[in-house]
Amino acid sequence: VLVAPSIVVDPADQTVDALSTVVFNVTASGTEALSYQWRKDGVAIPGENQSMLTLAGVTTNDIGAYSVVVANGAGSATSADANLTVNQLTPAIGWGTPASIVYGTPLGATQLNATANTPGTFVYSPAAGTVLPVGVHPVNVAFTPDDLVNYLTNSAAINVTVTPAPLQVRADDKTREFGTANPPPTSTITGFVNNETIAVLASSPVLSISADINSGLGDYPILVSGAAAANYTVSHVDGTLTVFGIAPTVTQHPADQT
Repeated sequence: VLVAPSIVVDPADQTVDALSTVVFNVTASGTEALSYQWRKDGVAIPGENQSMLTLAGVTTNDIGAYSVVVANGAGSATSADANLTVNQLTPAIGWGTPASIVYGTPLGATQLNATANTPGTFVYSPAAGTVLPVGVHPVNVAFTPDDLVNYLTNSAAINVTVTPAPLQVRADDKTREFGTANPPPTSTITGFVNNETIAVLASSPVLSISADINSGLGDYPILVSGAAAANYTVSHVDGTLTVFGIAPTVTQHPADQT
C-alpha cells in the first residue's frame, strides 16, 4: 500500500540582500522514497532534487516564486510558492573631510579621493581642477557601481575649506639728491594666484613719504597701506627713501695774482 505525498510544511517567503545565501526547505509525508523537483516560476531547476534548495550569492535575477514537486509511485504534491525578494545593496562610500587649502589651489586627488566597497565610477561636483573662492564649500560625489544588478547608485558630500592666499604690497625703495623733489612713490605686489592681476584689487595701495625738499640727508620711510582684495590676506611692507648729498668739487680755481 503506497501513500501519496502531501506537503506538511511549505517553503517560506524570504527577503534578503543581494549576494546572500538563501535556503528553502520543504517537509513532506508519504511513502518513501520521495523524489523532489524544485521550480522557479513554474520552470524546473536542473539538478535541484533534494528537500532543501540552496541558492548562493543571489542577485536580483533570482527574484521569483519557488516551489517544489514531491512525488512517489502513488502520485505527487506541489508546495505553495515561496516568494524570494532580493534587495540591491547600497554601496558604502568612504570620504574623509580633507585639510583646508589655500585659495588658488585647484581641486585634485587630495580632496577628490572618495572610495567605495565595490568597483564603479565617481563623478565629482565641482570637478577636478576647479578653483574655489575663500570659504567653506560643499563638494559632492555621485557613485555608479559597475554591478548595477546587485548595487544601487549612491552619493556623498564633504566640505572643503579654502583659506585666503597671502598677498604682499611692498613700497619700492627710492633715492634722491638733497634739495630735489621726492620721486613718485611706487609699489610692487607679489602673490597673485590663478593668473590674477591688480585688476582684482578692491582698493589700491596708498603711499606716502614724510620727507620734503628741505629734509636733510638720511633715510625716510615710504609708508604703504590700504590695499585689499577678495580671497587674499594683504600684508604691507614699507620702503625707504634715501636722501643723499653730493660732495662739492672745484670747477674753477682762484688765479694767482701779483
